[in-house]
Amino acid sequence: MAFRSTTNETKDKDWPDLQLIFNIYKPSTMAELADRSRGDYGFSCFPILLRPESRGNITLTSRDPFDYPIIQANYLDKQEDIETLIRGIQECQKIANSKPLQDIGSEFTENGTESACRKHTYNSHEYWECMIKHRPVSVYHPVGTCKMGPSGDPTAVVDSDLRVHGITGLRVADASIMPWLVSANTNAPTIMIGEMAADLIKGG
Repeated sequence: MAFRSTTNETKDKDWPDLQLIFNIYKPSTMAELADRSRGDYGFSCFPILLRPESRGNITLTSRDPFDYPIIQANYLDKQEDIETLIRGIQECQKIANSKPLQDIGSEFTENGTESACRKHTYNSHEYWECMIKHRPVSVYHPVGTCKMGPSGDPTAVVDSDLRVHGITGLRVADASIMPWLVSANTNAPTIMIGEMAADLIKGG
C-alpha cells in the first residue's frame, strides 16, 4: 500500500490524493488475468481516489422507512477525478517499470481492452480516460450521506455532537457524518466516531 500526492498543491500540503493498493497473484491466477496460456507470479496495482470532487445524492421516495431510496452515486462526475486516476495509473506504471522490478522481470499487462476504447491509441490519455469510465470499481468506503455541519448549511444533517438537526434524541454515529472522505481507509475513523458518540451520550 502507498499514499501519493500527484499535484503541486497536494505535495505542498503533504495531503495525498491517491492510495495505491497492491495484490499478489500466483501464476495460474496471473495467466487468467492476463489472458495467457501460462503465467508467472505477479501483482496488481489499484489507484484509489482519496478525495473525489464528484458528489452523489440519496433521495427519499416516500415517508415509508421501508421504501427503498434513490441512490445516485455520480462516480466520476467531475473531470478532475478522472485526471487524478490517470495520474494514478501512471504512478503504477512507474513502479512496474522501476529497476528493482525490471530486474526480476516485471512487465505491465492488463486484462483486455473495452471495445469502446479500442479506437484510442493504447496507453494514451484518451485511452485511459475511456477505460476508467468503462471499468470503475468501488472499494466500499462511501461517506457523507449524513454530513456534519452547522444548521444553516442545507446539506448538513448532524451537528458537531452528532445530533440530527431538528430532531430531539437522535444521533448518527458512522461514516456517513464525514463531510469529506478521509485520505485513508474509513474503518479506523468510523470506530473513533462511534467511541466519541458513546462519550457524548454518556456525558448527557
